[in-house]
Amino acid sequence: MTWWRDTERDRELQGGVALLCGSTTPLNHVPDGVILGTNVPCWYYFTRPILAILIGGVLFGLGTALSLLYFTQVGNVPYLLGPVFLSAGLMFLVTGLVWVPVVKQRLEHKAPTKVYAKMLTFLHCFVHLFIQSFM
Repeated sequence: MTWWRDTERDRELQGGVALLCGSTTPLNHVPDGVILGTNVPCWYYFTRPILAILIGGVLFGLGTALSLLYFTQVGNVPYLLGPVFLSAGLMFLVTGLVWVPVVKQRLEHKAPTKVYAKMLTFLHCFVHLFIQSFM
């Protein structure tokens, strides 16, 4: 093998390590213009859970109001409209409330992973240079 091929393979391995550490999942979305490994503001990770909580709160409140209107017979409200909004709102609300601690935990575990990836990359380069020095 030539030195150029080893360098290309090393870059692929380093890229694989970076992709493993900073993978994008629905819970950990990285914006389109941001390169993996760069700093993304923490508030960005909480926008989706907060949006789910807000939508859930609005739907839950709307369902409560529609149910009260139906049971007090103040307005002409269909029977199932209130419970449907109540259940959909509760689903969004609980999902958002559970999502926040999951994102917090993921952000706490993300920092040591980056340190481990950098250390692994450093060791890989060190071993590569060590082997190259004897050849």
